[in-house]
Amino acid sequence: MLSAELPEKFWQEECKCAGHVYNWMVCAHPETHPYSPFEVMFGVKPHTFHFQPWGFAAFSKIPVKRNDHTSRGKLCLFMGYNDRYHVGYRLYNIRKKDF
Repeated sequence: MLSAELPEKFWQEECKCAGHVYNWMVCAHPETHPYSPFEVMFGVKPHTFHFQPWGFAAFSKIPVKRNDHTSRGKLCLFMGYNDRYHVGYRLYNIRKKDF
């Protein structure tokens, strides 16, 4: 939270993101508990390629027509992972001040 230099109103988003990462990673004592909560629940090792640094700049994709040469992305802040689906990210639009 401090390294991203964001206001306290994003505290809940940061906690949800940290909880997501914690559930996918191995616990603090790999000798006594060698499996992550994700691995215990689903029986497979989790992939961590989708992890991103919280609070950093990200671009949301804007669908445009083939020959349209306008902007194809909006500058946003990465706030976490989608709650309902296993793919997707939560992004905060800086200009609209909305998710």
